[in-house]
Amino acid sequence: MATDSKPAENNSTNAQRALRGGAALLAVALLVGGLLLLVDFEKERPDFYESARIPLTEASRILSETYSEEKELMQSLQTVHSRLDHAIELFGQAEQLDPEDKRQIETLRVRIQALENSNELLETDPETLQRTYHELTKELNALANRLAKPKS
Repeated sequence: MATDSKPAENNSTNAQRALRGGAALLAVALLVGGLLLLVDFEKERPDFYESARIPLTEASRILSETYSEEKELMQSLQTVHSRLDHAIELFGQAEQLDPEDKRQIETLRVRIQALENSNELLETDPETLQRTYHELTKELNALANRLAKPKS
């Protein structure tokens, strides 16, 4: 009977060896797979220490912010042009004026139309632009007040 228990032990030992061999093979496969993933990840990982990365990232951020500001500026310019167009249209409603007043209105209309040139508007410094608007407004008010006075 001693011989009968040996084959059962042999089978048990062989099963354990096979199980250990399979576990070792699985461990080696996992290790090799993990190493391959790390090597592949290393290739894909950005180099955060690259010296050109910081200025390029900053430039990208600034450009992104500038787009929204540029969009607001363009909308503001459209509003300005629409208001200037309306002011010019109102000049056409000033009828029955003497030739001198009509010439002055025409001069003011031409000056306002010149403001509509977006390049000039953007290239002019704010103080000069403010001064120009102020002068035009003052001249228009003076003309309107003069026309409101009764003629003698």
